[in-house]
Amino acid sequence: MAELRLDPVTHRWVVCGKRRVMADFDDAEAVCPFCPGNEHFTPRAIQELTDDEGAWSARVFHDRAPIFLVEGEEERQAVGMFDRMNPIGAHEILIETPSHGVTLGELPVPQVAKCIGLYRDRILDLKRDMRLRYVSVYKDQGPGGVNEHGHSHSQVLASPVLPQFLELEFRWSKMHF
Repeated sequence: MAELRLDPVTHRWVVCGKRRVMADFDDAEAVCPFCPGNEHFTPRAIQELTDDEGAWSARVFHDRAPIFLVEGEEERQAVGMFDRMNPIGAHEILIETPSHGVTLGELPVPQVAKCIGLYRDRILDLKRDMRLRYVSVYKDQGPGGVNEHGHSHSQVLASPVLPQFLELEFRWSKMHF
């Protein structure tokens, strides 16, 4: 299982270890787990936007093999030369469109606005957990415009530690003001 360790040289928290093993869909079938009708390949939705007919237009769910886990406590402790703690936090997937092969940049502006609203909603919800100090939204996209699944999605990560560069920026900003 993964854990957070404080690097004694750089004084940065890093994630170490392995992600949890997950039961996976059969890659040979070339099924996209993010397309409508394949929701059974993903965890239950945390939040979903639907159209007038009840079909989803964007959805958010927990990653099936999360880096950070909502359950549990930090349990920070010294282990040898390291400080360590459990990887408490959240790891969520936001599917930006039901359409396979369409990039975020190709979506109509109202759909992009809905996705930004979902980012906001997830960040505000995660900020209510007092154990969490940092929330990051990121998107990977390959050179062809799509990612490994071929379906446009982003990830929301929340962790109990602040990245070192932000901590320094906040400290210097506070001193300045």
